[in-house]
Amino acid sequence: MGILYGLLSALTWGGADFLARLASERIGSRRTLFWMQVIGAVLTASLLLVPSARPHALVPRTLALAAGIGVLNVTGGLLLYRALEIGTVSLVSPVSSTFAAIAAALSIAAGERPTSLQLAGLGLAALGVLGCAIPPGQSARAPTSRRGLGLAAGAAVSWGLGFFALRYVVGELGSLFPVVVSRVVSVAALLLGSLAVRAPLSRPVNAWHLVAGVAVLDSAAFVFYNLGVSGDLTAVVSILSSLFSAVTVLLAFAFLRERLGALQWAAVLVTLAGVALVSSA
Repeated sequence: MGILYGLLSALTWGGADFLARLASERIGSRRTLFWMQVIGAVLTASLLLVPSARPHALVPRTLALAAGIGVLNVTGGLLLYRALEIGTVSLVSPVSSTFAAIAAALSIAAGERPTSLQLAGLGLAALGVLGCAIPPGQSARAPTSRRGLGLAAGAAVSWGLGFFALRYVVGELGSLFPVVVSRVVSVAALLLGSLAVRAPLSRPVNAWHLVAGVAVLDSAAFVFYNLGVSGDLTAVVSILSSLFSAVTVLLAFAFLRERLGALQWAAVLVTLAGVALVSSA
């Protein structure tokens, strides 16, 4: 089930990032992230009305850790959405997805022991994701740009720390409540930041459908990820969830005319081979 949830989180995060690019181009990255977090907070909090979705226990230390994870998530989101706004989707998304390698390395250092076959598959998947980040040849029709890659790398570090730490909260808080905490913390942080720089976060009048789509898909991805790490190795689930970049790249190829080179297509095949190895293990 951890493999299934990891793949589901990859599909939903991939779609969320693609829609985030479209929304950020219309209303900017900060407004996209803020209103996505607001909608996501309302949606996930409403699910807590179902008794089985409520947390098992509310320990102050665990709540504090969940809030810290929320800060890391919103930091990563700000960096990524800005990178998507100014950069090339098919380069920015794979770089940001290297958060999985950071989370996997930390989890293995903390004592997780994947099998040899799983390690081989995870290595192939990570190699394929990195291969997608190598720029294809320049094209006058669809030029590529390295702008935003530094921001995407910052997002990867922030998320890598946060996704590693999630393993320590889902046991007590369940798979849904940490998402609610993260959303509430993110909304508060973005509001405070907006007041500090005097930059209002006006409503996304012409992009509600895009922002709502991002909120639904992103929230679902977090829940799938949490369900995955609650029953399987963080190293496995995090690497599989990082395949979201391949989904985003393929959507950009299909709808934004961002053309992929032979190396990128080969990287996608290597990634799929890695997934097959992990699944067979």
